[in-house]
Amino acid sequence: LFEARIPKMPAPMAEISGKVSIEEGDLSNTITIRTTSQPVEERVYVVPRSLGLLVAEGDLVHTGTQMTQGS
Repeated sequence: LFEARIPKMPAPMAEISGKVSIEEGDLSNTITIRTTSQPVEERVYVVPRSLGLLVAEGDLVHTGTQMTQGS
């Protein structure tokens, strides 16, 4: 038997390659990725603090990198 289900808390994946910066808030963390080449692009992800982070401040990530714990 195989059962398919939708994950309750899907882990965000990096949509662009770049450098990570993290801002911690009371209820959530904000992960910002900025490209290191021209033109500069930026993506912002807001994730609950309950999810463990798999990236750290200053990390270089590639497209498709999982940024938090989760499904």
